[in-house]
Amino acid sequence: MIALPSIQDVRSYLSDSGWRQEPRTWRQATIWAHADGYEVLVPPRDDLADTGLRLREILGVLAQVEQRPSDEIAGDIVTPFDDIQLYRAVPEGLPDGYIPLDSGVRSLHGIRDLVATSAQAVIAGTSPPNVEPPHTVRDILRQVRLGPTRAGSYVFTLRLPARTEELPTDGAPAERSLLGREIARQLHQVITSVHDAVTAATDEDLTPFERATAAGVTPQLCDALSQLAGRRYRQPFDVTFRWARGLPDHPAAGTVRFAEGKGRLIRAGGAHLGRRSRAGTATLTGVVESLHDEMQGTDRWRVRIRGTVNTISGAEDTRSMWVRLGSQRLYDQAISAHQGQQRIRVSGEISAQQGRTDLVVGRDEFEVLE
Repeated sequence: MIALPSIQDVRSYLSDSGWRQEPRTWRQATIWAHADGYEVLVPPRDDLADTGLRLREILGVLAQVEQRPSDEIAGDIVTPFDDIQLYRAVPEGLPDGYIPLDSGVRSLHGIRDLVATSAQAVIAGTSPPNVEPPHTVRDILRQVRLGPTRAGSYVFTLRLPARTEELPTDGAPAERSLLGREIARQLHQVITSVHDAVTAATDEDLTPFERATAAGVTPQLCDALSQLAGRRYRQPFDVTFRWARGLPDHPAAGTVRFAEGKGRLIRAGGAHLGRRSRAGTATLTGVVESLHDEMQGTDRWRVRIRGTVNTISGAEDTRSMWVRLGSQRLYDQAISAHQGQQRIRVSGEISAQQGRTDLVVGRDEFEVLE
């Protein structure tokens, strides 16, 4: 049983979940009403003799309203800064809550690789090339918590702190950043992009996966996601995203469902990407966030641009992306645009290498808009 939440967290959760505090009270306790006709009584303080009893009653009512276990709801209440993913596998011939051992291990390996691949993409995308980042994939994985399963085939619950703890340096206290939220966003982005790709692709036409590389889809990520489809990659599965209520800036909550047989198509799409070092073209319109020029290496004239990415399929997404420029002249123009806070438009080939998705821009594919 998860520890009971505090009164302050309960009030915050009720408010964020659509409950309304009534103007009337009862012995200093507040009354909260739900649109479906439910009411709960929230004690005024944590130290009253019957506070524990009242909190359990509240969790019981929330379980009825939300149709999910009270322990799971209590976990959400006490962790307002956790982004949550529910990975549901559907093993054949077993009751809810059970999964074959080999399938469970396979699924866990796939989930771990999904998080690791997304973390690597975010870290690579936010740190200048060849510069040691302040955090590693291993640091991130240590902060992810794997929760208990629940009814509904077999569900793996992951809690990823949206405010990720940074490693302390030189005796200074640890700080927190939004790296965890960015990784959760990346997970959402790539999984929904794979879903779009398998919806459009066929065994004979895997080009939709090429277009998905603009969102960060890689062969490694496809392999990891397909592990949820069972040993033969045929079983349906889905991924549910719930977002930390303490940080309002996030995509819509919901479930991404993969139908029976889509695991095999995901693997085929990943293998197709593995045979190509470049996949598709895209146009990026936005502002320069940072610049990097390594004089002694081969990784010269690189800038990071945040803006709108448009692919040849018509897909549109807002994100930061590293852009490799083809000449010193273009790099100088990028410096000038950065200093003047001007928007630019670049076009080129998408390249997914070393855990990072780059846009490779030629000489005539760079335009300053303002």
